[in-house]
Amino acid sequence: MKMILTTLSLTLLIHSAVLAAEPGADAKTVRSFLDKHCVDCHGAKEPEAKVSLHSLSLDSKAPQDLETWKRVYEQLFNGQMPPPDEKQPPKVDHEFAVASIKSSLKAAGVKMDELKELLPSRGNWVDHDALFSGKAVGEAGTPSRVWRLSPESYTQFFARFEAEFSIDVRGIRPPWSFARQWNFADYSSSHRLSDAEFDHHFRNCTAIARILAPRLRHTNGPIKQMAAVLGAGKAATPEMVDAAVAETFDRLLHLPLEEAALKKYRDQLTGDLQTYDAPMAVERFLIAVLCHREVLYRIEMLQGDAKRSLLAPRHLARAIAFTLTDREPDAALWQAVAEGKLTSSDDARTQVERILSDPAIPKPRLLGFFQEYFGYTSSEDVFKDDTTMFEMKVPAIQGSFFYGGHLARDTDKVVAWVLASDQQVLRTLLTTRKSFICSPELDGYFRQVANKAAEKKRDAERAAKDGKPFDETKYKVKPIETPPHSIWPQQQVIYGVMPKAVWKEHYSEKNDAKRLAPEPQGPELTVEAWAKGLPFDANPDQRLGILTQPSWLIAQSSNFDNHPIHRGRWIREKLLGGVIPEVPITVNAMLPKEPHHGLRERMRVTRQEYCWNCHRLMDPLGLPFEQFDHFGRHRTMEIVVDKEKDDALLAKNPGRKHRPMTVVPFDTTGAITDSGDPKIDGEVKGPFDLIEKLASSERVEQVFVRHVFRYYLGRNETLADGPTLVAAHKVYRENNGSMKALLASLLSSESFLYRTQPADLKK
Repeated sequence: MKMILTTLSLTLLIHSAVLAAEPGADAKTVRSFLDKHCVDCHGAKEPEAKVSLHSLSLDSKAPQDLETWKRVYEQLFNGQMPPPDEKQPPKVDHEFAVASIKSSLKAAGVKMDELKELLPSRGNWVDHDALFSGKAVGEAGTPSRVWRLSPESYTQFFARFEAEFSIDVRGIRPPWSFARQWNFADYSSSHRLSDAEFDHHFRNCTAIARILAPRLRHTNGPIKQMAAVLGAGKAATPEMVDAAVAETFDRLLHLPLEEAALKKYRDQLTGDLQTYDAPMAVERFLIAVLCHREVLYRIEMLQGDAKRSLLAPRHLARAIAFTLTDREPDAALWQAVAEGKLTSSDDARTQVERILSDPAIPKPRLLGFFQEYFGYTSSEDVFKDDTTMFEMKVPAIQGSFFYGGHLARDTDKVVAWVLASDQQVLRTLLTTRKSFICSPELDGYFRQVANKAAEKKRDAERAAKDGKPFDETKYKVKPIETPPHSIWPQQQVIYGVMPKAVWKEHYSEKNDAKRLAPEPQGPELTVEAWAKGLPFDANPDQRLGILTQPSWLIAQSSNFDNHPIHRGRWIREKLLGGVIPEVPITVNAMLPKEPHHGLRERMRVTRQEYCWNCHRLMDPLGLPFEQFDHFGRHRTMEIVVDKEKDDALLAKNPGRKHRPMTVVPFDTTGAITDSGDPKIDGEVKGPFDLIEKLASSERVEQVFVRHVFRYYLGRNETLADGPTLVAAHKVYRENNGSMKALLASLLSSESFLYRTQPADLKK
């Protein structure tokens, strides 16, 4: 249908609204930049990497010169040149050179990846000090955009049909999903609606329409005006069709129609009534309605011919709702729109605070932010096989299936516990010693308790209304008296809270397991406390905050080893706001296979001069976490292969499955360098020392605010957003580290409320 296909054309707007205006290429300024910062190493004699820039002209169109300019652009764009140990050019000069070279390459017909600058990985490239300087650079606002709905929002749209129209939507699946990744997955510029995804959506709409259409025959049906159209068929009058179209849009999409849109859908339904029988015509019409662009996208465009304007109230209501709840606006938001009470920053703040303070409104994106920010849910994807578990001497895990997802649910509970108090949220998450242990059995138990409580309340109200006696004894749920055997022991071992009597059952004096895995020193977790869903206080010598939670440690590990490089990179990027250049394609990023050596010793290859330029930013931040193994267990020694025994055993039995192990000491020292906060720079003794310093830093808090901005606004910050970030950080501090206050500030800011012209439309 032509009407349906127009939805696809809107995807083009996503890609036309992406870049800041580029300055014209200034050959003289670029030449001066190269002479000052590049020619010393890339001159006429013995140039580094055989790239000579001393005579390269920005105006040249020669293929060889264009290829060289592409290499220069990539190196400057990625921050790899000048090298980190060389004097760096001023940010303004660097950005002007990058933009000028890009402009020149485009003018020469070279294709550029326009979306690369908008990737989440580019967020930290905006100068931190300039952002928080308090100086405004232009007017804040988000370029007009069409933002594809999240899978959760798509699912919730159709879930409403189950409640309102009694349609079973269990077979409806979102056409797209977001794979876990290092940075935030749901950026407005990151996703296109493919033909396959639209076809999937079309089939979903068809399935719903075929169920719904027959129910519209009756005047007491869900869309009353459509019953008249179905009854009249080809004889339906324009007034009947208009009324049916308007009511359908109101019921299905909560969308009022302007005259042009009303005419378009009226013409389709009228034409189909003349071509098909009435039920088929109505079914086709319902499919067209369900393929409306607002089922697929958040429409956030300028109003009229303005170059900068506040979002229209309807679209602002949708923006607030989807940003916080992944659902359509509730009745109160729609009422605010109808009454003209969603036209200012104060109006937006009122609605945001209302939603945040109402525990009955689901807000999955609160937890979702922390899951993606810390990245601990990736623990579900890290595989630990039986051989690994055997060699690491993990009791109660050997021979069983290991699944890191339950550890991620533990950390979910920690996040929820911190958000419930909403005080010093970041610092508490980094430094709390509270932990939870969850399991499917425990989750099921609490669901049963909640269901019985709801059933009890409903039946009690009904009995009171009918004047009948009420027996509340049948609503009790039998408490958990013994721990489940599927998951809990694994988590007990990893957290170090397994009762010592149970621990002894898993270790035998006949092997070296006791020596390789010392007796737990943490508090014993009782079944009673666990079954109440209460947090327990971890051993203060073993745990401190989310960065020592097993889920985070496993997420930043491999099958066989810790991954201090990833741990250090996470801290550098997510807490310090630093930039790690992309790994050159010429680098073989592999550690030597020496299982008889400790990990720090095998990482000697990263300290080579060529590698250390980047690894100096990561390794000293990640190595302190060698205090834990790659299962997230606290340890006192590192387990490695006993080379002497292994060689002897190999000579006797080349096909042996397991290898003899021994222990070696490890080193947890590290350092914070070039953080941007001199107060925290310096050596650290271990992970707790590192975490405490990070948690005390105002810069770390500011970087956290930057990441909150990116997640909820779906884009990277720009210098024009500086005042928004400064104000949000100020509110966060003044409200004792309140996440709710931070969000209320961001979602009532000009950066969130206003839309501007896309850069390429300004040209």
